[in-house]
Amino acid sequence: MSVDPQELRRIGGHFATGVTVVAAEVEDRTCALTVNAFMTVSLEPPLVLVSIGKASRSLPCLERTERFGISVLDEEQQEVAAIFATKDDQKFARLANLRGSTGVPLVEGATAHLECRV
Repeated sequence: MSVDPQELRRIGGHFATGVTVVAAEVEDRTCALTVNAFMTVSLEPPLVLVSIGKASRSLPCLERTERFGISVLDEEQQEVAAIFATKDDQKFARLANLRGSTGVPLVEGATAHLECRV
């Protein structure tokens, strides 16, 4: 069966989803990207799932880390989501950020933060 990509995109656009920023630091490089493919998988034990495309420039960095941060954005943070959707390597330099208790980079002002271990 053939699926028209534009039709699939239109249909998918009707599915409400949250927007997050996933970030990690490996050696001297901070990698971060906008991710809307995020979901909780289990409460006991607490597990989350983040899906990142194979073509993502941040994927090699994220594959090498043991810890990463998830910042859940609210609807007023569309500009933040747009910054982290770019290919700019200095995304965190463009806005206020903070470090979690485990040292992972997080977006200041996000609705919620998760510090995750692979």
